[in-house]
Amino acid sequence: MASTIKKHEMSVRPKTVLKFKSRIVKGNPNECWTWQGVKNSDNYGYMRQCDMKNGKIESYINIFVHRLSYYLAYGEIPNGSVIDHTCHNPKLCDGGVECEHRCCINPSHLKLSTPIENRVRSVMTNSFTGMCRNDIHPWVDENIKTWSNGKTVCLPCHQETTRRNAKKVGK
Repeated sequence: MASTIKKHEMSVRPKTVLKFKSRIVKGNPNECWTWQGVKNSDNYGYMRQCDMKNGKIESYINIFVHRLSYYLAYGEIPNGSVIDHTCHNPKLCDGGVECEHRCCINPSHLKLSTPIENRVRSVMTNSFTGMCRNDIHPWVDENIKTWSNGKTVCLPCHQETTRRNAKKVGK
């Protein structure tokens, strides 16, 4: 698998890094470092940065802060990889939106992983059925799509949603 830098990491500006560092509550090196900025509906911290061209704002990009933390500490994130929070303990936490570890940005708690490895390690609980979140398709490599921002989706479900939305627009 070729290593490529995604737009999210490639275009991080020094001002964004300073803002990032100002929104961290650091503990000792073994503790979770908590993100104090904006979080998405899945409870992952993120920052918004404008994408500039010729001195003008062209668009905005959202940068997941756990990915940014990993990138600043270790460098490139290979294409298709996700960042796993090793501080998450499925025996103590069911995971999901309430999981406090999603806001951890301590680089020593973050590691590269495949989407499957991440999913299996993080949800080794009774609630994990080995199926997609819609409980329709098996959560296996050929059914998993990883976006450049690290988010994973069930590919068959995503394709069906795209088809359904295209039909609505075509009406």
